Amino acid sequence: MTHVGDMREEGQVAPTVPLGISVNALMVSLVDHASHEIWDVAGTPPESDTDWQQLEYHAMQLVASGTLISMGGTGQADPGWAASPDWQEFARQISQAGTRAIGATRSRSVGELETIADSLNETCEACHAEFKPDLPTEGLVHTPDYSP
Repeated sequence: MTHVGDMREEGQVAPTVPLGISVNALMVSLVDHASHEIWDVAGTPPESDTDWQQLEYHAMQLVASGTLISMGGTGQADPGWAASPDWQEFARQISQAGTRAIGATRSRSVGELETIADSLNETCEACHAEFKPDLPTEGLVHTPDYSP
C-alpha cells in the first residue's frame, strides 16, 4: 500500500524543509480547527458565497495537513508516529476527507459534507484511540485566548 509520505510523482523530491513544530501543535492549530469547520456544517450550514469559500479553504487545509502530519515533527513521539503504517493511513484519510470536502463545497452539497464530517470524525477518533488515548495537548487549545 502506498502512503502519503511515499507518494512521489516522477520528478518530485522529498521535502527538504522539516516540520518545525510538533505534530501535536499542527493537529491542534490546523487539523482540529479545519475539522471543526467541516463538523459544524450540520448545525450551521453555509449560507453565503463567502461561507462556502471559507469552508473550501478549511477543506484545503485538511488536504495539506495530512501530508504534513505524515512527515513527523519536533515532538518526542513524532518520529515513531511518522514511521507507523497506521499513522500514514490516518494521514491519508485526513487528506482524502479534505479532497472530498473541496468537491462538496464546490457543488454546495451540505449532505455530502455531513457524510464527510462523519467519516472524518471516525478517522480522528480511531487515530486518537491508537496514538493519543489520553489526548494530551502540550497546553495547546482549539481556540486560543488572545485577551491581555
